Amino acid sequence: MTKADIQEALVALYLRLNGYFTTGFVVQSSAPGRVTTELDVLAVRLPHNAEPDRVIASAAELDPWNRGVDFIVGEVKSHGESLQFNPAVRNLPAVSTILQWWGHLTAEEVSRVSADVLAILNPLPGAPAAPTVLCPRDARVRAILFSPETRNHRRPDQAWFIPGPPIFKYIFDCLHPREPRETCATNYGAGQWGVGLAPLVAYFKDPARTVPGDLRDLVAHIETKVG
Repeated sequence: MTKADIQEALVALYLRLNGYFTTGFVVQSSAPGRVTTELDVLAVRLPHNAEPDRVIASAAELDPWNRGVDFIVGEVKSHGESLQFNPAVRNLPAVSTILQWWGHLTAEEVSRVSADVLAILNPLPGAPAAPTVLCPRDARVRAILFSPETRNHRRPDQAWFIPGPPIFKYIFDCLHPREPRETCATNYGAGQWGVGLAPLVAYFKDPARTVPGDLRDLVAHIETKVG
């Protein structure tokens, strides 16, 4: 796994533990051998999602929302990259393709809300929360940037994003509780999480681990195991 792969898998695990179905997505192109753009993560959470056996609430920074369908258009940014969505996704045809794939909106509704969704994908420095568009039939679309390598809090002039510390802490609290849970064993192996997530789950479940760590620790752990 490359460092970029690890960061994307980390965000997928974080969202999965918060009740989201996640996938990457390719916006197709008519040009031979090319694509329009690739999205790191599309995520959807349904309004009645619950996993009480885990005995941990949803992450506050994700603004838990049980009034309808929560759809996230996300991008994972490495250290040094601009905290904004790639230009290739910031156009109406690409946005319409993403909304059509989501499947919640009719064709007419996609046409009606695409410009609004495009607006929240454009750079929005100083936004106090994840930019959001409300949609028909109790749904919302949010544009969320994730920066697992960033350890600092957001500055007032930056776009809204989720940095590394809350991501690592939430996963650690889920998978490595201080006390055993009566309703949810956590001392099982990581293999059940599948090839893409198992190395990360093994890192967080390591009995010798006492703190969540950070991306540098996680990359070193995975490189050591693979090597």
